[in-house]
Amino acid sequence: ESSVNTLESNWHDPGDNEQAVSDLEAELVSRNIPRLPKSILRTLRDPQDVGNQSVHFDISDMSGSAAHRGLLSLQCALTLSKHHLSIVNEAWPMLLDVIFALRDINALPPQLAELDDFADSSGVPLPMSAFANRSNQRVKEYMESIAPQDKSDKAGFLSSFLRFGQSSTRQDGEGAGNSTQKLLPLSQTLQKVTNGAQLDKIITKTKDIFVAKRSLFAMLGSVFPDGDDQEVTSDPLFEHNSVFVLELAARFLISNRVHAAELYPIFLHKFQQLILPRSTETSSSSSENVVLGLKFPYIIERIVVTILRACIHLFDVPETCLRDQLNRSLNLIATLPSSYTSALSDRIGCGAAIILRGCFYLFEDNTDDWSTIKSLLDLAAQDKAGRSFVFDGIASVIDSIDFAMPSADGSGNNNEVQLSQCGVEVMASILLKYMNGSYEDDLSFKVPSMMYIKKVYSLFHQNSSDETLTDNGSANNNSRLHENEFETMVN
Repeated sequence: ESSVNTLESNWHDPGDNEQAVSDLEAELVSRNIPRLPKSILRTLRDPQDVGNQSVHFDISDMSGSAAHRGLLSLQCALTLSKHHLSIVNEAWPMLLDVIFALRDINALPPQLAELDDFADSSGVPLPMSAFANRSNQRVKEYMESIAPQDKSDKAGFLSSFLRFGQSSTRQDGEGAGNSTQKLLPLSQTLQKVTNGAQLDKIITKTKDIFVAKRSLFAMLGSVFPDGDDQEVTSDPLFEHNSVFVLELAARFLISNRVHAAELYPIFLHKFQQLILPRSTETSSSSSENVVLGLKFPYIIERIVVTILRACIHLFDVPETCLRDQLNRSLNLIATLPSSYTSALSDRIGCGAAIILRGCFYLFEDNTDDWSTIKSLLDLAAQDKAGRSFVFDGIASVIDSIDFAMPSADGSGNNNEVQLSQCGVEVMASILLKYMNGSYEDDLSFKVPSMMYIKKVYSLFHQNSSDETLTDNGSANNNSRLHENEFETMVN
Protein backbone atom coordinates (compact mmCIF):
# COMPACT_ATOMS: atom_id res chain seq x y z
CA GLU A 1 0.00 0.00 0.00
CA SER A 2 2.88 2.34 0.80
CA SER A 3 4.45 1.64 -2.61
CA VAL A 4 1.19 2.28 -4.41
CA ASN A 5 0.65 5.51 -2.48
CA THR A 6 4.13 6.69 -3.48
CA LEU A 7 3.46 5.86 -7.12
CA GLU A 8 0.20 7.78 -6.99
CA SER A 9 1.73 10.87 -5.38
CA ASN A 10 4.57 10.92 -7.93
CA TRP A 11 2.33 10.41 -10.97
CA HIS A 12 3.46 13.70 -12.55
CA ASP A 13 7.10 13.17 -11.53
CA PRO A 14 7.91 9.63 -12.71
CA GLY A 15 11.59 10.04 -11.93
CA ASP A 16 10.84 9.33 -8.26
CA ASN A 17 8.94 6.13 -9.02
CA GLU A 18 11.96 3.83 -9.36
CA GLN A 19 12.37 3.17 -5.65
CA ALA A 20 8.62 2.74 -5.11
CA VAL A 21 8.45 0.13 -7.87
CA SER A 22 11.43 -1.72 -6.39
CA ASP A 23 9.73 -1.72 -2.99
CA LEU A 24 6.55 -3.04 -4.56
CA GLU A 25 8.44 -5.87 -6.29
CA ALA A 26 10.16 -6.82 -3.05
CA GLU A 27 6.84 -6.90 -1.21
CA LEU A 28 5.33 -9.16 -3.87
CA VAL A 29 8.28 -11.56 -3.64
CA SER A 30 8.01 -11.69 0.15
CA ARG A 31 4.36 -12.76 -0.21
CA ASN A 32 5.16 -15.42 -2.85
CA ILE A 33 3.23 -13.47 -5.47
CA PRO A 34 4.51 -13.85 -9.07
CA ARG A 35 6.56 -10.98 -10.41
CA LEU A 36 4.78 -8.34 -12.44
CA PRO A 37 5.31 -8.48 -16.23
CA LYS A 38 8.02 -6.16 -17.55
CA SER A 39 5.47 -4.16 -19.53
CA ILE A 40 3.63 -3.30 -16.31
CA LEU A 41 6.85 -2.39 -14.51
CA ARG A 42 7.80 -0.05 -17.32
CA THR A 43 4.36 1.55 -17.13
CA LEU A 44 4.66 2.04 -13.37
CA ARG A 45 8.12 3.55 -13.66
CA ASP A 46 7.13 5.91 -16.46
CA PRO A 47 3.39 6.50 -16.84
CA GLN A 48 4.01 8.84 -19.79
CA ASP A 49 5.49 6.03 -21.91
CA VAL A 50 2.86 5.81 -24.66
CA GLY A 51 4.63 2.98 -26.46
CA ASN A 52 4.00 0.65 -23.53
CA GLN A 53 0.23 1.10 -23.45
CA SER A 54 0.29 3.05 -20.20
CA VAL A 55 -2.82 4.62 -18.79
CA HIS A 56 -3.32 8.35 -19.33
CA PHE A 57 -6.16 10.49 -18.07
CA ASP A 58 -7.10 14.08 -17.47
CA ILE A 59 -6.45 14.87 -13.81
CA SER A 60 -9.43 17.24 -13.87
CA ASP A 61 -11.68 14.21 -14.25
CA MET A 62 -10.36 12.64 -11.07
CA SER A 63 -11.42 13.41 -7.53
CA GLY A 64 -9.07 12.26 -4.80
CA SER A 65 -6.11 9.92 -4.81
CA ALA A 66 -8.39 6.88 -4.56
CA ALA A 67 -9.09 7.15 -8.28
CA HIS A 68 -5.34 7.10 -9.04
CA ARG A 69 -4.85 4.01 -6.91
CA GLY A 70 -7.98 2.43 -8.36
CA LEU A 71 -6.70 2.65 -11.93
CA LEU A 72 -3.26 1.43 -10.95
CA SER A 73 -4.66 -1.49 -8.94
CA LEU A 74 -7.06 -2.44 -11.72
CA GLN A 75 -4.29 -2.46 -14.32
CA CYS A 76 -2.03 -4.61 -12.14
CA ALA A 77 -4.80 -7.04 -11.14
CA LEU A 78 -6.07 -7.61 -14.68
CA THR A 79 -2.59 -8.14 -16.05
CA LEU A 80 -1.73 -10.58 -13.27
CA SER A 81 -4.96 -12.48 -13.98
CA LYS A 82 -4.10 -12.81 -17.65
CA HIS A 83 -0.50 -13.95 -17.10
CA HIS A 84 -1.25 -16.24 -14.14
CA LEU A 85 -4.77 -17.53 -14.78
CA SER A 86 -3.74 -21.00 -13.62
CA ILE A 87 -3.47 -19.81 -10.01
CA VAL A 88 -6.65 -17.73 -10.00
CA ASN A 89 -9.07 -19.63 -7.79
CA GLU A 90 -11.07 -17.81 -5.10
CA ALA A 91 -10.67 -14.58 -7.10
CA TRP A 92 -12.75 -15.83 -10.06
CA PRO A 93 -16.10 -14.40 -8.80
CA MET A 94 -14.47 -11.03 -8.14
CA LEU A 95 -12.78 -11.05 -11.55
CA LEU A 96 -16.13 -11.72 -13.21
CA ASP A 97 -17.76 -8.92 -11.19
CA VAL A 98 -15.07 -6.53 -12.43
CA ILE A 99 -15.66 -7.63 -16.03
CA PHE A 100 -19.41 -7.10 -15.56
CA ALA A 101 -18.86 -3.61 -14.20
CA LEU A 102 -16.50 -2.67 -17.03
CA ARG A 103 -19.06 -3.91 -19.54
CA ASP A 104 -21.84 -1.84 -17.97
CA ILE A 105 -19.88 1.38 -18.56
CA ASN A 106 -18.73 0.40 -22.07
CA ALA A 107 -15.13 -0.04 -21.00
CA LEU A 108 -14.57 -3.51 -22.45
CA PRO A 109 -13.06 -4.05 -25.89
CA PRO A 110 -15.94 -4.42 -28.40
CA GLN A 111 -14.80 -7.90 -29.44
CA LEU A 112 -15.18 -9.04 -25.84
CA ALA A 113 -18.36 -7.19 -24.87
CA GLU A 114 -20.62 -8.20 -27.76
CA LEU A 115 -22.81 -11.31 -27.81
CA ASP A 116 -22.45 -13.55 -30.86
CA ASP A 117 -25.72 -14.35 -32.58
CA PHE A 118 -27.07 -15.75 -35.84
CA ALA A 119 -27.56 -13.79 -39.05
CA ASP A 120 -29.57 -14.38 -42.22
CA SER A 121 -28.11 -15.39 -45.58
CA SER A 122 -27.27 -11.75 -46.32
CA GLY A 123 -25.24 -11.42 -43.14
CA VAL A 124 -27.83 -9.23 -41.41
CA PRO A 125 -28.10 -10.13 -37.69
CA LEU A 126 -31.45 -11.55 -36.65
CA PRO A 127 -33.73 -9.06 -34.89
CA MET A 128 -33.62 -9.06 -31.11
CA SER A 129 -36.19 -11.31 -29.50
CA ALA A 130 -38.90 -10.10 -27.15
CA PHE A 131 -36.93 -11.67 -24.29
CA ALA A 132 -33.78 -9.72 -25.16
CA ASN A 133 -35.72 -6.46 -25.53
CA ARG A 134 -37.39 -6.89 -22.14
CA SER A 135 -34.09 -7.71 -20.45
CA ASN A 136 -32.37 -4.68 -21.98
CA GLN A 137 -35.27 -2.46 -21.00
CA ARG A 138 -35.06 -3.62 -17.38
CA VAL A 139 -31.33 -2.89 -17.32
CA LYS A 140 -31.88 0.55 -18.81
CA GLU A 141 -34.56 1.43 -16.28
CA TYR A 142 -32.45 0.17 -13.40
CA MET A 143 -29.37 2.11 -14.49
CA GLU A 144 -31.45 5.27 -14.83
CA SER A 145 -32.96 4.73 -11.39
CA ILE A 146 -29.58 4.60 -9.64
CA ALA A 147 -28.06 7.58 -11.45
CA PRO A 148 -28.22 10.53 -8.99
CA GLN A 149 -29.57 13.78 -10.41
CA ASP A 150 -28.22 16.28 -7.85
CA LYS A 151 -25.48 18.67 -9.04
CA SER A 152 -23.42 18.59 -5.88
CA ASP A 153 -19.84 19.76 -6.22
CA LYS A 154 -18.73 17.06 -3.82
CA ALA A 155 -17.46 13.92 -5.45
CA GLY A 156 -15.71 10.80 -4.27
CA PHE A 157 -14.11 7.81 -5.88
CA LEU A 158 -17.24 6.45 -7.59
CA SER A 159 -18.45 9.87 -8.66
CA SER A 160 -15.10 10.55 -10.29
CA PHE A 161 -15.64 7.49 -12.48
CA LEU A 162 -19.36 7.81 -13.15
CA ARG A 163 -19.69 11.60 -12.70
CA PHE A 164 -22.68 11.11 -10.42
CA GLY A 165 -22.52 14.77 -9.47
CA GLN A 166 -23.66 15.85 -12.94
CA SER A 167 -27.06 15.86 -14.50
CA SER A 168 -27.88 13.13 -17.00
CA THR A 169 -30.43 15.29 -18.84
CA ARG A 170 -29.80 15.62 -22.56
CA GLN A 171 -29.01 19.09 -23.81
CA ASP A 172 -28.67 20.70 -27.23
CA GLY A 173 -30.33 17.74 -28.92
CA GLU A 174 -27.59 15.28 -28.04
CA GLY A 175 -28.37 11.61 -28.59
CA ALA A 176 -28.36 8.91 -25.98
CA GLY A 177 -24.88 7.73 -26.96
CA ASN A 178 -23.36 11.17 -26.42
CA SER A 179 -25.21 11.58 -23.14
CA THR A 180 -23.89 8.26 -21.89
CA GLN A 181 -20.36 9.22 -22.88
CA LYS A 182 -20.66 12.39 -20.79
CA LEU A 183 -21.92 10.40 -17.85
CA LEU A 184 -18.88 8.12 -18.07
CA PRO A 185 -15.88 10.37 -18.70
CA LEU A 186 -13.39 7.63 -17.82
CA SER A 187 -14.81 4.91 -20.05
CA GLN A 188 -12.05 5.48 -22.58
CA THR A 189 -9.42 5.48 -19.84
CA LEU A 190 -10.74 2.23 -18.41
CA GLN A 191 -10.87 0.74 -21.90
CA LYS A 192 -7.17 1.56 -22.27
CA VAL A 193 -6.58 -0.34 -19.04
CA THR A 194 -8.41 -3.42 -20.34
CA ASN A 195 -6.68 -3.19 -23.73
CA GLY A 196 -3.30 -2.88 -22.07
CA ALA A 197 -4.03 -5.88 -19.86
CA GLN A 198 -5.33 -7.81 -22.92
CA LEU A 199 -8.38 -8.85 -20.96
CA ASP A 200 -9.86 -10.59 -24.00
CA LYS A 201 -6.93 -13.05 -23.91
CA ILE A 202 -8.25 -14.56 -20.68
CA ILE A 203 -10.85 -16.41 -22.76
CA THR A 204 -8.39 -18.32 -24.89
CA LYS A 205 -6.82 -21.70 -25.48
CA THR A 206 -5.11 -23.60 -22.71
CA LYS A 207 -3.25 -26.90 -22.72
CA ASP A 208 -4.04 -27.49 -19.06
CA ILE A 209 -7.36 -29.34 -18.81
CA PHE A 210 -7.44 -28.76 -15.04
CA VAL A 211 -7.25 -24.99 -15.54
CA ALA A 212 -9.85 -25.21 -18.31
CA LYS A 213 -12.34 -27.07 -16.10
CA ARG A 214 -11.79 -24.78 -13.12
CA SER A 215 -12.31 -21.70 -15.28
CA LEU A 216 -15.44 -23.17 -16.84
CA PHE A 217 -16.94 -24.19 -13.50
CA ALA A 218 -16.37 -20.64 -12.25
CA MET A 219 -18.05 -19.07 -15.28
CA LEU A 220 -21.04 -21.41 -15.44
CA GLY A 221 -21.46 -21.13 -11.68
CA SER A 222 -22.16 -17.43 -12.27
CA VAL A 223 -24.73 -18.11 -14.99
CA PHE A 224 -27.24 -19.52 -12.51
CA PRO A 225 -26.75 -20.66 -8.90
CA ASP A 226 -27.40 -24.26 -7.98
CA GLY A 227 -30.97 -24.38 -6.78
CA ASP A 228 -33.16 -21.28 -6.73
CA ASP A 229 -31.06 -18.75 -4.82
CA GLN A 230 -33.43 -15.80 -4.39
CA GLU A 231 -30.70 -13.54 -3.02
CA VAL A 232 -28.64 -13.91 -6.20
CA THR A 233 -31.42 -14.01 -8.77
CA SER A 234 -33.19 -10.97 -7.31
CA ASP A 235 -30.34 -8.74 -8.50
CA PRO A 236 -31.76 -6.45 -11.24
CA LEU A 237 -28.64 -7.10 -13.34
CA PHE A 238 -28.61 -10.87 -12.78
CA GLU A 239 -30.01 -11.87 -16.18
CA HIS A 240 -27.95 -9.20 -17.94
CA ASN A 241 -24.72 -10.51 -16.42
CA SER A 242 -25.64 -14.18 -16.79
CA VAL A 243 -26.07 -14.07 -20.56
CA PHE A 244 -22.71 -12.33 -20.85
CA VAL A 245 -20.79 -14.84 -18.78
CA LEU A 246 -22.49 -17.64 -20.73
CA GLU A 247 -21.11 -16.03 -23.89
CA LEU A 248 -17.61 -16.02 -22.37
CA ALA A 249 -18.00 -19.70 -21.44
CA ALA A 250 -19.15 -20.59 -24.97
CA ARG A 251 -16.13 -18.86 -26.50
CA PHE A 252 -13.88 -20.67 -24.04
CA LEU A 253 -15.37 -24.02 -25.09
CA ILE A 254 -15.01 -23.35 -28.81
CA SER A 255 -11.43 -22.10 -28.35
CA ASN A 256 -10.55 -25.33 -26.54
CA ARG A 257 -12.22 -27.84 -28.86
CA VAL A 258 -9.35 -30.26 -28.25
CA HIS A 259 -10.76 -30.64 -24.72
CA ALA A 260 -14.41 -30.40 -25.81
CA ALA A 261 -15.25 -34.00 -24.88
CA GLU A 262 -14.28 -33.26 -21.26
CA LEU A 263 -15.65 -29.72 -21.09
CA TYR A 264 -19.05 -30.04 -22.74
CA PRO A 265 -20.56 -32.30 -20.04
CA ILE A 266 -20.18 -29.32 -17.67
CA PHE A 267 -22.40 -27.29 -20.00
CA LEU A 268 -24.92 -30.10 -20.43
CA HIS A 269 -25.29 -30.55 -16.66
CA LYS A 270 -26.04 -26.84 -16.21
CA PHE A 271 -28.44 -26.79 -19.19
CA GLN A 272 -30.35 -29.78 -17.85
CA GLN A 273 -30.76 -28.07 -14.49
CA LEU A 274 -32.38 -25.05 -16.14
CA ILE A 275 -34.40 -26.62 -18.97
CA LEU A 276 -35.68 -30.00 -17.75
CA PRO A 277 -38.95 -29.71 -15.80
CA ARG A 278 -38.65 -30.41 -12.10
CA SER A 279 -41.35 -31.15 -9.56
CA THR A 280 -41.98 -28.42 -6.98
CA GLU A 281 -44.43 -28.06 -4.11
CA THR A 282 -47.23 -25.51 -4.48
CA SER A 283 -49.09 -23.58 -1.80
CA SER A 284 -51.91 -26.13 -1.92
CA SER A 285 -49.50 -28.93 -0.97
CA SER A 286 -49.66 -30.37 -4.47
CA SER A 287 -46.74 -30.61 -6.88
CA GLU A 288 -46.28 -29.29 -10.39
CA ASN A 289 -43.54 -29.44 -12.99
CA VAL A 290 -41.64 -26.17 -13.36
CA VAL A 291 -38.85 -25.19 -15.75
CA LEU A 292 -36.49 -23.29 -13.48
CA GLY A 293 -34.75 -21.33 -16.22
CA LEU A 294 -37.96 -19.88 -17.68
CA LYS A 295 -38.01 -17.39 -14.81
CA PHE A 296 -35.31 -15.70 -16.87
CA PRO A 297 -36.29 -16.36 -20.51
CA TYR A 298 -33.37 -14.42 -22.00
CA ILE A 299 -30.93 -16.79 -20.27
CA ILE A 300 -32.75 -19.77 -21.83
CA GLU A 301 -32.61 -18.06 -25.23
CA ARG A 302 -28.84 -17.70 -24.95
CA ILE A 303 -28.58 -21.33 -23.80
CA VAL A 304 -30.42 -22.39 -26.97
CA VAL A 305 -28.03 -20.29 -29.07
CA THR A 306 -25.04 -21.75 -27.20
CA ILE A 307 -26.23 -25.33 -27.83
CA LEU A 308 -26.65 -24.65 -31.55
CA ARG A 309 -23.26 -22.93 -31.81
CA ALA A 310 -21.56 -25.78 -29.96
CA CYS A 311 -23.02 -28.32 -32.39
CA ILE A 312 -21.97 -26.24 -35.39
CA HIS A 313 -18.37 -26.03 -34.17
CA LEU A 314 -17.94 -29.40 -32.47
CA PHE A 315 -20.05 -31.97 -34.31
CA ASP A 316 -17.06 -33.01 -36.41
CA VAL A 317 -14.92 -33.83 -33.36
CA PRO A 318 -14.28 -37.60 -33.59
CA GLU A 319 -15.51 -38.41 -30.09
CA THR A 320 -18.56 -40.65 -29.83
CA CYS A 321 -19.34 -39.50 -26.29
CA LEU A 322 -19.26 -35.84 -27.38
CA ARG A 323 -21.63 -36.54 -30.28
CA ASP A 324 -24.04 -38.13 -27.82
CA GLN A 325 -23.78 -35.14 -25.47
CA LEU A 326 -24.47 -32.71 -28.33
CA ASN A 327 -27.55 -34.68 -29.43
CA ARG A 328 -28.84 -34.75 -25.89
CA SER A 329 -28.47 -30.99 -25.60
CA LEU A 330 -30.29 -30.48 -28.93
CA ASN A 331 -33.14 -32.65 -27.65
CA LEU A 332 -33.42 -30.36 -24.63
CA ILE A 333 -34.59 -27.57 -26.95
CA ALA A 334 -37.58 -29.63 -28.03
CA THR A 335 -38.68 -30.07 -24.39
CA LEU A 336 -39.28 -26.33 -23.97
CA PRO A 337 -42.91 -25.12 -24.16
CA SER A 338 -44.10 -24.41 -27.71
CA SER A 339 -45.12 -20.90 -26.68
CA TYR A 340 -41.48 -20.24 -25.88
CA THR A 341 -39.81 -21.97 -28.86
CA SER A 342 -42.11 -20.15 -31.31
CA ALA A 343 -40.51 -16.87 -30.20
CA LEU A 344 -37.09 -18.32 -31.03
CA SER A 345 -38.02 -20.14 -34.23
CA ASP A 346 -35.78 -17.92 -36.36
CA ARG A 347 -32.70 -18.75 -34.28
CA ILE A 348 -33.60 -22.42 -33.97
CA GLY A 349 -34.26 -22.65 -37.69
CA CYS A 350 -31.08 -20.81 -38.64
CA GLY A 351 -28.92 -22.88 -36.30
CA ALA A 352 -30.51 -26.19 -37.34
CA ALA A 353 -30.06 -25.33 -41.03
CA ILE A 354 -26.37 -24.57 -40.50
CA ILE A 355 -25.89 -27.86 -38.63
CA LEU A 356 -27.69 -29.76 -41.40
CA ARG A 357 -25.72 -28.12 -44.19
CA GLY A 358 -22.35 -28.48 -42.50
CA CYS A 359 -22.71 -31.90 -40.88
CA PHE A 360 -25.21 -34.01 -42.86
CA TYR A 361 -22.45 -36.17 -44.32
CA LEU A 362 -21.29 -36.95 -40.77
CA PHE A 363 -24.72 -38.33 -39.85
CA GLU A 364 -24.42 -41.23 -42.32
CA ASP A 365 -27.08 -43.77 -41.31
CA ASN A 366 -27.02 -42.84 -37.63
CA THR A 367 -30.71 -42.77 -36.80
CA ASP A 368 -30.14 -40.80 -33.58
CA ASP A 369 -28.42 -37.96 -35.45
CA TRP A 370 -31.11 -37.79 -38.13
CA SER A 371 -33.96 -38.14 -35.64
CA THR A 372 -32.58 -35.26 -33.58
CA ILE A 373 -32.07 -32.89 -36.51
CA LYS A 374 -35.49 -33.82 -37.94
CA SER A 375 -37.30 -32.88 -34.72
CA LEU A 376 -35.37 -29.60 -34.57
CA LEU A 377 -36.12 -28.69 -38.21
CA ASP A 378 -39.79 -29.58 -37.76
CA LEU A 379 -39.94 -27.53 -34.55
CA ALA A 380 -38.51 -24.43 -36.24
CA ALA A 381 -40.78 -24.79 -39.29
CA GLN A 382 -43.89 -24.59 -37.10
CA ASP A 383 -43.51 -20.80 -37.01
CA LYS A 384 -43.20 -18.44 -39.97
CA ALA A 385 -39.98 -16.82 -38.71
CA GLY A 386 -38.08 -20.11 -38.82
CA ARG A 387 -39.77 -21.74 -41.82
CA SER A 388 -37.67 -20.11 -44.53
CA PHE A 389 -34.40 -21.01 -42.74
CA VAL A 390 -35.40 -24.67 -42.60
CA PHE A 391 -36.41 -24.79 -46.25
CA ASP A 392 -33.23 -23.02 -47.38
CA GLY A 393 -31.11 -25.44 -45.35
CA ILE A 394 -32.72 -28.50 -46.92
CA ALA A 395 -32.56 -26.99 -50.41
CA SER A 396 -28.89 -26.14 -49.96
CA VAL A 397 -28.02 -29.72 -49.05
CA ILE A 398 -29.92 -31.19 -51.98
CA ASP A 399 -28.47 -28.69 -54.49
CA SER A 400 -24.91 -29.33 -53.37
CA ILE A 401 -25.11 -33.05 -52.76
CA ASP A 402 -22.68 -33.90 -55.55
CA PHE A 403 -20.10 -31.47 -54.22
CA ALA A 404 -20.38 -32.03 -50.51
CA MET A 405 -17.38 -34.35 -50.30
CA PRO A 406 -14.24 -34.70 -52.47
CA SER A 407 -14.07 -37.82 -54.60
CA ALA A 408 -11.52 -40.57 -54.11
CA ASP A 409 -9.30 -39.27 -56.93
CA GLY A 410 -9.06 -35.88 -55.24
CA SER A 411 -11.30 -33.98 -57.66
CA GLY A 412 -13.90 -31.62 -56.29
CA ASN A 413 -16.90 -33.49 -57.75
CA ASN A 414 -18.19 -36.83 -56.60
CA ASN A 415 -21.02 -38.48 -58.54
CA GLU A 416 -21.82 -40.88 -55.74
CA VAL A 417 -24.77 -39.91 -53.55
CA GLN A 418 -23.49 -38.63 -50.22
CA LEU A 419 -26.89 -38.37 -48.54
CA SER A 420 -27.76 -41.54 -46.65
CA GLN A 421 -31.06 -43.36 -47.01
CA CYS A 422 -32.13 -42.13 -43.59
CA GLY A 423 -31.27 -38.57 -44.62
CA VAL A 424 -33.35 -38.86 -47.80
CA GLU A 425 -36.37 -39.97 -45.80
CA VAL A 426 -35.99 -37.15 -43.25
CA MET A 427 -35.73 -34.43 -45.90
CA ALA A 428 -38.56 -35.86 -47.96
CA SER A 429 -40.90 -36.01 -44.96
CA ILE A 430 -40.34 -32.33 -44.16
CA LEU A 431 -40.60 -31.26 -47.81
CA LEU A 432 -43.93 -33.05 -48.12
CA LYS A 433 -45.22 -31.00 -45.18
CA TYR A 434 -44.16 -27.84 -47.01
CA MET A 435 -45.91 -29.03 -50.17
CA ASN A 436 -49.12 -29.94 -48.33
CA GLY A 437 -49.24 -26.74 -46.27
CA SER A 438 -48.97 -28.65 -42.99
CA TYR A 439 -47.27 -25.69 -41.31
CA GLU A 440 -50.06 -23.21 -40.46
CA ASP A 441 -51.67 -23.88 -43.90
CA ASP A 442 -48.74 -22.03 -45.48
CA LEU A 443 -48.66 -22.96 -49.20
CA SER A 444 -46.07 -20.38 -50.23
CA PHE A 445 -43.44 -23.15 -50.48
CA LYS A 446 -45.66 -25.54 -52.48
CA VAL A 447 -44.02 -25.07 -55.91
CA PRO A 448 -40.35 -25.09 -54.83
CA SER A 449 -40.96 -27.98 -52.44
CA MET A 450 -42.38 -30.08 -55.31
CA MET A 451 -39.19 -29.47 -57.29
CA TYR A 452 -37.00 -30.60 -54.42
CA ILE A 453 -39.20 -33.61 -53.69
CA LYS A 454 -38.51 -34.80 -57.25
CA LYS A 455 -34.78 -34.39 -56.63
CA VAL A 456 -35.03 -36.30 -53.35
CA TYR A 457 -37.03 -39.00 -55.10
CA SER A 458 -34.25 -39.26 -57.66
CA LEU A 459 -31.69 -39.59 -54.88
CA PHE A 460 -33.81 -42.26 -53.23
CA HIS A 461 -34.09 -44.23 -56.46
CA GLN A 462 -30.35 -43.95 -57.05
CA ASN A 463 -29.73 -45.18 -53.50
CA SER A 464 -32.09 -48.10 -54.05
CA SER A 465 -30.44 -48.99 -57.34
CA ASP A 466 -26.97 -48.89 -55.82
CA GLU A 467 -28.06 -51.14 -52.97
CA THR A 468 -29.71 -53.59 -55.41
CA LEU A 469 -26.57 -53.73 -57.52
CA THR A 470 -24.54 -54.43 -54.43
CA ASP A 471 -26.89 -57.17 -53.21
CA ASN A 472 -27.90 -58.86 -56.48
CA GLY A 473 -25.23 -57.83 -58.95
CA SER A 474 -27.76 -56.30 -61.35
CA ALA A 475 -30.34 -53.55 -61.26
CA ASN A 476 -33.90 -54.41 -60.37
CA ASN A 477 -36.29 -52.49 -62.58
CA ASN A 478 -39.10 -53.10 -60.10
CA SER A 479 -37.26 -51.16 -57.37
CA ARG A 480 -38.60 -47.80 -58.63
CA LEU A 481 -41.24 -46.37 -56.32
CA HIS A 482 -44.12 -44.26 -57.48
CA GLU A 483 -44.68 -40.86 -55.87
CA ASN A 484 -47.57 -42.06 -53.69
CA GLU A 485 -45.50 -45.01 -52.43
CA PHE A 486 -42.66 -42.61 -51.63
CA GLU A 487 -45.00 -40.34 -49.69
CA THR A 488 -46.41 -43.30 -47.76
CA MET A 489 -42.90 -44.45 -46.82
CA VAL A 490 -41.60 -41.12 -45.52
CA ASN A 491 -44.75 -40.47 -43.50
